Amino acid sequence: MSVLWKMVGASVKGTSHDKSGAPCQDSHGAAQAAGFFLGAVADGAGSVSHAERGSQLAVEAALAHLSGALTAAAGTMTADTFKAMFLDAINAARARLQAEAAAQSLALSAFSTTLILFAAFANGVAACQVGDGALVVLTADDAVIAVTRPPIGEYVNETTFITSEAWEAAAQHAFLPGKVRRAAAFSDGLQQLALKFPDCEPFAPFFRPLFALVDEAVDPARATDQLTQFLDSPRINERTDDDKTLLLAGLN
Repeated sequence: MSVLWKMVGASVKGTSHDKSGAPCQDSHGAAQAAGFFLGAVADGAGSVSHAERGSQLAVEAALAHLSGALTAAAGTMTADTFKAMFLDAINAARARLQAEAAAQSLALSAFSTTLILFAAFANGVAACQVGDGALVVLTADDAVIAVTRPPIGEYVNETTFITSEAWEAAAQHAFLPGKVRRAAAFSDGLQQLALKFPDCEPFAPFFRPLFALVDEAVDPARATDQLTQFLDSPRINERTDDDKTLLLAGLN
């Protein structure tokens, strides 16, 4: 039996890009397949020429692969089967970026992007992350838990992109069994507000109103507008000038 999920998501340009005239280089997307809610968040590298296109194509290709794979899957999904499925999805995203790069006679690195993928279902959540950002969930017993966390590198703003040769070694995999009521995936523009460093534990007061937003959402367009206004509010922009993406999912 299908499990229905509600979704609210937004990607908002940071104030630094407003000043420079650069586009928003974050992307997000979602799909539902075979009772799973599939989410993706990508953050294009600010130092490359086609970052926004890279993040967009990565999200689209990875979600398309996951939707098809889960629809065709048979049997119980385990941590290992999810891991293999996510790695295949990222390879599909890399292939799409490689095709785009070849079509424009550009290096693959021109489309560099991070990528967070997750699949939420009635009995848990699975995720794979390359680069920064995080996935936080609300469990059935009302606990706010980080499923993935941003890697802490030797240098500030150091991260790995799916276009890197070392992407698979840097991939972070997670499988959390048990009922998940809400999920929030976000790009690194929100890390300093949403997580408590250095351990990267979720700051629950940040998430609870957002989980309530998706819980109470009746009109998707209105809920998206509310989330966009929140992400572009002075309260947020005073603390981060980066692009910001937040993808919320709620078990209906």
